[in-house]
Amino acid sequence: MKTSHYIYKSTKLIHVLLEYTERTPTQDGIINSINITGDFFVYPEESLDGLEASLIGTKLEKNLVRQKVQHWLRGSQVFGFDSESLTKAIMARLLKTGHNSCYWNMALDEVLMKSVRNNAANTPTLRLYGWDPPAVSIGYFQSMDHEVNVENCKKPGVDVVRRMTGGGAVLHDSELTYSFITRWYPQNILESYKMICDPIIICLVDLGFNKVRFSPLNDVIVDGKKVSGNAQTRKEGILLQHGTILLDVDPEKMFTVLKVSKEKIRDKVIHSVKERVMGVNRTFDEVSAALERAFSMKFAAKLLVDSITTQEISDSHKLIKEKYGMYDWNWRR
Repeated sequence: MKTSHYIYKSTKLIHVLLEYTERTPTQDGIINSINITGDFFVYPEESLDGLEASLIGTKLEKNLVRQKVQHWLRGSQVFGFDSESLTKAIMARLLKTGHNSCYWNMALDEVLMKSVRNNAANTPTLRLYGWDPPAVSIGYFQSMDHEVNVENCKKPGVDVVRRMTGGGAVLHDSELTYSFITRWYPQNILESYKMICDPIIICLVDLGFNKVRFSPLNDVIVDGKKVSGNAQTRKEGILLQHGTILLDVDPEKMFTVLKVSKEKIRDKVIHSVKERVMGVNRTFDEVSAALERAFSMKFAAKLLVDSITTQEISDSHKLIKEKYGMYDWNWRR
């Protein structure tokens, strides 16, 4: 049995203390006990006890929880939250989507922003994933021809794609990548980067590293060496931050596919990267598990493993055909 503490801000603040049996491959997670508190109003007051009792034994599945809450609301007067906000306070969404193409990864990130924006799924969403085949992504404002040696990418089968976030060109190969999408974030850009990079720091400390710190604007470093780079975009009140935790670094491969300016000597650049960047030398699964724990700790939330919906899959395929897989998008600058 595990315990989690959730905090959700609706018109009032909702706190949920939840004990649950973890989900397994053959069984859904089950609520074993639940305590709901906050500065809301419920009449009659004792009816909240009835809701808590009705939720015990319920599967940790969003629609089932929402149905129980909606049924309870029909017999109670409540001021400060509704069925959707209480359901969000009980669970958050975790997607483990495996290793996919750069086009799929970028399309799905954009689709998930839409999902969080919609009423059906506007809880924060954490996605953990990798890249197959390896790929170079460039920042929204960069030029593909200026940053990437596209011909060299073809030989080892490295794809290329433009992100919807800013920042620099990145070779995605031996790494874990995450995306975190939320409606609730500091408006100050530096503060929002720091907030979402905190779980990366917690993750790295959990993995046994010392001297881990946030390096503004958007990096996490270990003992002076960069381990994680991150980028953001904000659209219609939703923030997406995605970033990497490097498992291993291959500077020679990196600067075979990335261009080095004429002012720099390739060997010196490779040497500089070796001095400034490092991988954590852990497996994808080890880092994934540690990062999941870290996000849960940082945001005081149980991350409920979920699957991509049929609509999200369809929308992602559509975005690949119309945007991320298209020359007009990837070579727009």
